[in-house]
Amino acid sequence: MTANAFREDKEAALASGMKGHLAKPVDINLLYKMIFNAL
Repeated sequence: MTANAFREDKEAALASGMKGHLAKPVDINLLYKMIFNAL
C-alpha cells in the first residue's frame, strides 16, 4: 500500500518485483481481493 498513486509509481513498483499496487485511499474490496489472490 502506498500514497504514490501515479501510473509511473505503479509501473516502478511492479518492475521492482512487487506483486501488486494499492494506492490510498484504500478500496477495501480491492484490498480483500488482492489479499485473497496472494494466499
